[in-house]
Amino acid sequence: MNIRKRLAVATAAVAMTGGLAVTPALAAGSGGSAPAEAAAVTCKNQPTISTGGGKLDYKECWRKYKGKAQSSTQIWLKDTKADGKCAYGKVSIGSWSHTWKACPKGKNVDGAVSGWHNGGDARVELSVR
Repeated sequence: MNIRKRLAVATAAVAMTGGLAVTPALAAGSGGSAPAEAAAVTCKNQPTISTGGGKLDYKECWRKYKGKAQSSTQIWLKDTKADGKCAYGKVSIGSWSHTWKACPKGKNVDGAVSGWHNGGDARVELSVR
């Protein structure tokens, strides 16, 4: 059976952990240093997504670049159950998406960065299959 939980990025009503810490990889983007056209970066740790067999923690950052809203994520994905299934973490930002896989139990994705993509919010999903 495919177990799926979805989390839409929440607003101020969601309790955040970790505050506004910015990791160098998210702040700089994939090019190494933030371009002059990029405005200040704001980041927040988002609530943990978990389900039987998987756990996903992530941080999302936002900025304006050349007048467009952009988002970036950093994820930590765990396979939490030795059941022969894998945990999948999918991030979608605008028209871009990528899926990371963690399995078997104990083999994790630690701090994978999506890079900056046009779109004001990231959609983050966890599935176990």
